[in-house]
Amino acid sequence: MSDIALYSLCGLMFFQAYVSARVVDLKAKDFIAVTDAEVWELEIGGRQLIAAPFVNVGREHIQVIAPGV
Repeated sequence: MSDIALYSLCGLMFFQAYVSARVVDLKAKDFIAVTDAEVWELEIGGRQLIAAPFVNVGREHIQVIAPGV
């Protein structure tokens, strides 16, 4: 299983990270663990809020997920 780059909207934040999980695993947990995470304010010219090796993101807060390119 390889890492998948993903971009997501989460409330007033945008994050870019990688996830190593099967879709079934993502549905089974309350949190999704992502690696090499960057979290930004969701506005034009928004500042970076977090840059971390990993972040746990609450599934109920995620609005959109799209694979990175």
